[in-house]
Amino acid sequence: MPNELVGRSVIFVKVAPGYVERTLTTLRAKPNVAKAEAVFGRHDIAIAGGFRDTDELRKFQSEVQLMDHVRGFRSYPALQNWTQKGTDGHASNAYLLIR
Repeated sequence: MPNELVGRSVIFVKVAPGYVERTLTTLRAKPNVAKAEAVFGRHDIAIAGGFRDTDELRKFQSEVQLMDHVRGFRSYPALQNWTQKGTDGHASNAYLLIR
């Protein structure tokens, strides 16, 4: 069962040399992407995107990883809201924030 995501998720992508601008153009056209920018460091591109749940984020990840010039992908999901009923009938809630 997918977990609901609240807020923007952050995704980092590493691409083959010379493909940053081309990949940025492709990513910016995707409906879930709010912002995509070139960055320095371990990855080449940082993406902020809105995804309803973890399944939608995984689908986006699969699409990006199928691009022939993508060499790496790291996602940091937004706040996940998790609720489960306990054996005593009371609900338990947990929030996980990944930096």
